[in-house]
Amino acid sequence: MPQLPIIKQALRAGLASLVILPVIISIIFTAQHGWRTIAIIALPLALALRFGARLFQKIQSLFNRIARRRALAVAMVGLFAFAVSVTLSVWKGIRDPEVTDEFSYLLAADTFAHGRLTNPPHRMWVYLEAVHVIHQPVYASKYPPGQGLMLAAGLIIGGHAIVGVWLSMAMAAAAVCWMLMAWMPPRWATLGGMMTVFHPMFLEWSQSYWGGAVALCGGAIAAGAFRRILRKPRARDAILMGAGSAVLASSRPYEGAILSLCLGAWMLAWMFGRKGPTARVFIRRVVMPLGLMLALTLVWTGFYNWRVTGDPVRLPYTVHEEAYGIAPLFLFQKLRAEPSYNHAALRDLHSGWELSNYLDQQTYAGVIRVVGVKLRNLFDWNLQSFAFLIPLLMLPCALSRDRWARGALIVILICVSAILLETWLLPHYSSLIVGLLFVIVMRAMRRLRAIRWRGARIGIHILRATIIMAAALAIASWTSQPAAGRGEWNSERARMIEEMRESRERHLVIVRYGPQHWIHQEWVHNEADIDSAPVVWARDMADNGPLLEYFRDRRVWLLEVDAGRATLSPYQ
Repeated sequence: MPQLPIIKQALRAGLASLVILPVIISIIFTAQHGWRTIAIIALPLALALRFGARLFQKIQSLFNRIARRRALAVAMVGLFAFAVSVTLSVWKGIRDPEVTDEFSYLLAADTFAHGRLTNPPHRMWVYLEAVHVIHQPVYASKYPPGQGLMLAAGLIIGGHAIVGVWLSMAMAAAAVCWMLMAWMPPRWATLGGMMTVFHPMFLEWSQSYWGGAVALCGGAIAAGAFRRILRKPRARDAILMGAGSAVLASSRPYEGAILSLCLGAWMLAWMFGRKGPTARVFIRRVVMPLGLMLALTLVWTGFYNWRVTGDPVRLPYTVHEEAYGIAPLFLFQKLRAEPSYNHAALRDLHSGWELSNYLDQQTYAGVIRVVGVKLRNLFDWNLQSFAFLIPLLMLPCALSRDRWARGALIVILICVSAILLETWLLPHYSSLIVGLLFVIVMRAMRRLRAIRWRGARIGIHILRATIIMAAALAIASWTSQPAAGRGEWNSERARMIEEMRESRERHLVIVRYGPQHWIHQEWVHNEADIDSAPVVWARDMADNGPLLEYFRDRRVWLLEVDAGRATLSPYQ
């Protein structure tokens, strides 16, 4: 029979291999980033193995003391997210808007920052048409106002829209931590909030203008208040749940409605169950305050719609799609008649790229293929860091013993099914369920930590390696990213604007696209107050006489764009 010291050595060797194995796999996953990435992962791991037990015990002790003070823990997570967002922007540079959606949100932000909900239509709007923007009956973004309001806050507070992005990321991380406080012990909730900041998709949102954090914040507030109501019905939590739903209505209204309906159905099932409150208590403490918040949300939404479209029940998105869209928002809807376009670039976008995406999903084979791609993308976006996959190895155990994890998973699956009905899919469409996803991940982590083998606490060592890997992979992901403003078309556009501003003249840039122009590189976007803007961007038409006459006090340029090349010259 082997001696006891030999058994202990074998256990230590096995323990070390269990800690190292996830990191080895993650290195394989990230080897395309080069030796720098491997060093970033290997160095903290080596330090953890050498000094891990004592160091982690000190960190854990401090962490637990902070987590017990819930308000302090939530604030700490929010400040950490803000600091990380600012650091990435300083490190890599503030990105210039690139995606057409970003320009539309920035138009909304510029409008709100000037104290208006919308802008009057411009006399030369035919020359100034932009993607994702409505020009009649007013000049405004087609999107709900949530993201634009946060960017406007950044413009007002810090003079730049990116400040609003940083604030929204801080609010989202803090909201996730606050939500998790209702689903699990405070130290696990605080850890979940910190790990949210390491999520690659979260980091990506912190440097772009087209959203994700606002809907994530709304979904987390709604889910956190919902769980508190089920624990003890209080009017305060019902108001917070209504506030979360209001944020969802102002950012991702369709997906937010699905999530709100799921939580509402779950709440009704609890109310009529054995542990539910009396009807009087439920109505007075839940239904009335929640109904009040939802009524205020409807009033605000109707007022905003009325100011933009002239009809309280008509969305700006609907007006835009009626003017430009052919492919519908949902796969089960029919095609619209092709409208009359004033510009070939807009026709190519809507009747070409958008329409082809819809038609690809109108056969059984196409639906199966595209749905498979969408599911893979959702999986990659939400669990793209291998560090988040390791705890899910304990998911079967967590689901079998945890009804709250099962409920969260059911809500996630329903929301994902609803998202798959949409014609298009982008990462921020699923942002509102990220909080519930972390409920499952963190509950699986708790099961992972409890693993023992012959008395050895191997689970806690695997968990420590997972936390190190989450941070290391996040850093590795961003070290491989190019710095902002290096040769991209959007950076060139921003450079042109800056040089024209410095000239102290007022400019008009007429954009002419060539046959090889890529439709998603869209140069024509303008500020909210077009006539006061130092630079106005317009589209080239057969007769530019009215445009030139209207802007006769400006210096006129011709920008020719084709196959990624842009040439600026005086307009003849």
